[in-house]
Amino acid sequence: MSAEPLELPLFVSPAYESLGPLARGEVTVPGLAVTVRYNPPETSAFGRDPFPACEMGLSRFVARSARGDCPYVGIPAFIYRGFRHRMIFVRADSPFGSVADLRGATVGVSGWSDTGNTWAKSLFTDAGIEMDEVAWVEGPLDHPEPERPANVAAGAPRHVRWVGAGRTLADELAQGRLDALVGGFAPAAYYQAGTTLRRLHRDLRRAEEEYFRTTSLYPVLHLIGVDRRIAARHPEVLARLQAAVSASRETYVEQARRWGNAAPWSAEAFEEIPRVFGPEWREYGLQSTANRAAIEAFARAQVRQGYVSQALGVNELFGEYLRSESAAG
Repeated sequence: MSAEPLELPLFVSPAYESLGPLARGEVTVPGLAVTVRYNPPETSAFGRDPFPACEMGLSRFVARSARGDCPYVGIPAFIYRGFRHRMIFVRADSPFGSVADLRGATVGVSGWSDTGNTWAKSLFTDAGIEMDEVAWVEGPLDHPEPERPANVAAGAPRHVRWVGAGRTLADELAQGRLDALVGGFAPAAYYQAGTTLRRLHRDLRRAEEEYFRTTSLYPVLHLIGVDRRIAARHPEVLARLQAAVSASRETYVEQARRWGNAAPWSAEAFEEIPRVFGPEWREYGLQSTANRAAIEAFARAQVRQGYVSQALGVNELFGEYLRSESAAG
């Protein structure tokens, strides 16, 4: 009699269409029964007892792994990626048009150690701007806080000041007290009619494509983690969950190609993306040199930005997964 498959709830944001086939039961893998459960979009993987399996920010995973106290074993299923040029905003009348213009500027950041903001701040380094050549102001993007949260203060260097009680970065930018802001999301005011805000890069597509051609980096934002206690009892779950999530993504891409007329030009986008990114653009895992390069670049950025003291290598970060993959053959 064959053994019953291990039941594993996977907690993720409802934003990922690539996990739809897995959630609907269209994708299965032997020995593992995955149930996709949806969390509110900004639920933290590190805010309570570990989920059995969940999405998590790359920043917390790398930092906690470097400290040796990460409650999750990471698998290289990079379910959320994206360029961060698009998350730098200025006023509509700003003379600034690129990150290189922001040396000496006062710039808001919605969370110093957040994954997306770490990638965005690395653009300053790429432009030759050291972190202390910008007056950084940390604070909430749209919803004011009565005081600086302790976890936020712990992640930022001393030269980063708090915006102040009852203030938001979006308001500070609109009122001229900031020259620019870096956020995990676009400020709500950006989407309002008659907005006074714009993205820093006027030709966003060109800036992001040029970044990729120059660096070969497609930033990783979120990945999937498995409760370390479950991984210790069932090490095979790591490779199996990776296979399930990868198969779901492949099924999603094929479905999106077939039904690409559901939104204007989406079919063309799926044809053009491989021409820009190459055949590895949608690969998960660590066989891809591009994926390895992205993880290593992020770890180095954390060190430069003062969030961690040492950068771990890919094999150190994903050692348990690599052993599971090797055992699975």
